[in-house]
Amino acid sequence: MFPLPNDKLEAMFDAVEIALEDAACDHSLRTTTEWLRSNGFEVDAVVTWLENNGGYCDCEAVANARDHWEENREKP
Repeated sequence: MFPLPNDKLEAMFDAVEIALEDAACDHSLRTTTEWLRSNGFEVDAVVTWLENNGGYCDCEAVANARDHWEENREKP
């Protein structure tokens, strides 16, 4: 259902959100893809999932795709 385990998605969203506090979104998934690569994850599968859930850039990933994940994930 999700392209990464819950703890990894949470870490990704948190890292991107923190990065956006220091620099405005440049309307790309640059920060997200950099985080994925630096942590050894498959970029294409995650980007496809993000885009399918309204995350076409870093700020939309944090706003839209994160909301979808939070609403649909299994909570501990």
